[in-house]
Amino acid sequence: MSLFISRLANDGAALSDVFSITRCDANLGQNPVNSQVDRIAYTKTSSGAGQDRIEALVGAAGDVVVSAFPAGSQIPDGSGGTVPIELVGGATFPPDSAGLIQVAYCFNNQMFAFAPGGAQISLPRQVILFHELAHAFHRAIGDFNSADPEFQAITDENTFRAQVGLAARDPTNHNGGQGAGNGQQVPSCTGMPPGGGTGGTGPSCCNC
Repeated sequence: MSLFISRLANDGAALSDVFSITRCDANLGQNPVNSQVDRIAYTKTSSGAGQDRIEALVGAAGDVVVSAFPAGSQIPDGSGGTVPIELVGGATFPPDSAGLIQVAYCFNNQMFAFAPGGAQISLPRQVILFHELAHAFHRAIGDFNSADPEFQAITDENTFRAQVGLAARDPTNHNGGQGAGNGQQVPSCTGMPPGGGTGGTGPSCCNC
């Protein structure tokens, strides 16, 4: 599939979080397509849950568009209404008539989830994005678990949590909310900012 970042939302935040998921791999590229989206180009230089998933999203058939929204933004609630994005953290929408899968997530709000045993744990923005990209990935490759999509996505999320040293999330507990968890954040990584990579162009800096 092709992975795109919406320029109609906060494309800088989205690019920063994708860059962080790849652990600041300098081979991440950003190519303008039109006034609405940039295409992500990526061939990983090291392996890990984050690098593997972004490379898979970039390289397989299908299209996924990521939109990073601030708290207060309204997104569809699936029932004909809307909901503030900070209440749900993120959402992934089924393919539209053109086959496009839309991913929306909140990039500036503290959220928590639950570990096995019930302790509150942090749900950093990069983890929220990885979780939503898990939904998108499984929809795109045709093995989406419609009976229990959260179990599937949280199981994937835990592979990224393990990579970056965060506490695991209980895949049988889909609850969470706004507020601090256990204080854990995705560790900072270092690398060249996205730009060169596979022929893309990007911003002069990227805070991951």
